Amino acid sequence: MIAQPLKPVYIRLRREKTNLFLCIDPKDTMTDVKVKLCGALKLDKTPDNIRLLMPTQWDNKYDLLEDAWTMSKANLSNDALVYFVFFDSNRGNWEDVQLIEPEPLDDPEDDDVDMRDNLAAIRKEKGKEKSREKGKGRA
Repeated sequence: MIAQPLKPVYIRLRREKTNLFLCIDPKDTMTDVKVKLCGALKLDKTPDNIRLLMPTQWDNKYDLLEDAWTMSKANLSNDALVYFVFFDSNRGNWEDVQLIEPEPLDDPEDDDVDMRDNLAAIRKEKGKEKSREKGKGRA
């Protein structure tokens, strides 16, 4: 019997404002993932300067994913969330996991007010058009 090829897995990698989606072969090791990450980021970082961390069920706690681990050993499945941090050579230690959530482009409350103002203006304009139409044809 021929073995079925394993389907690729997509994982999400996050750091600060960066969100990446990588297609990973289940046989890939975490070192392979780091190499793909370096290629996607196009930075002068090497896999040795990156750590991959998986969130735990406790807030602000992360498990280190060892370089030799495969996807199954790391217990990563499709759409798994993995954080990455860099080694800070100036401080001599690893960065902490930091996520910066994007700010909304507009204040949603302002949008509601704008829509109400626009709707009122549209209704007012339609009312003017109807009154003009009523006056047509009469002398």
